Amino acid sequence: MLSGLTWCRLEKRSPVQAPIVSLWPNPASDVLHVLIPDADHSVLLELFDASGRSVLSGQYEQGTVELNVSGLPAGVYHLVVTGEAGQETSTVLLE
Repeated sequence: MLSGLTWCRLEKRSPVQAPIVSLWPNPASDVLHVLIPDADHSVLLELFDASGRSVLSGQYEQGTVELNVSGLPAGVYHLVVTGEAGQETSTVLLE
């Protein structure tokens, strides 16, 4: 038996793709702008708090979306974007 060893699993990753969305400002306080580039299908935007609870979500088409975050407490959040091109997670700071 081997002790003191840490095991890890290697995964093959696909080539780096362009981001699905862009967001600003970060940190944000009132409104978080999310730019969804040209897309044939809508994307699902979900904002999760540090405990993993979904605090905002919705389906959006291409263009700039303004997410009202003024009612959310300051902290670290994760914006998960799911679209035809895959899934992307961005860290968002709210002040």
